[in-house]
Amino acid sequence: MDPILRSDPSNPVGRNRLSTSSAAPRQPRYDGCAMNIVEKVFAAVMVAVCLLLLLRMLLRPRRRARVDASIRRGSERWQRRLARFIAWPGAELRAAARDPGSDPARAPLGERA
Repeated sequence: MDPILRSDPSNPVGRNRLSTSSAAPRQPRYDGCAMNIVEKVFAAVMVAVCLLLLLRMLLRPRRRARVDASIRRGSERWQRRLARFIAWPGAELRAAARDPGSDPARAPLGERA
């Protein structure tokens, strides 16, 4: 067996890959796997957040307070939307259980208004 063939299950680096050169460095596998993409997206989000916080520090106190209030209102709005979205399937099921014939979209074609 070729000593460069790394099919040893105890060696997680470059598993089942054959190097064609004896001078090839042994590197971990970063070949576009999903975890590598998740890490890059997470790093990009963290850089964006840090830049926004840095820009916020450069604002004057009154404008910073206005920006903070605006962000707070927006976050509360999105929090309410998310809560409604999460509760929506349950509310729809409870409404259907109370009155099964009240949904005109589910009525037969002849009975639609």
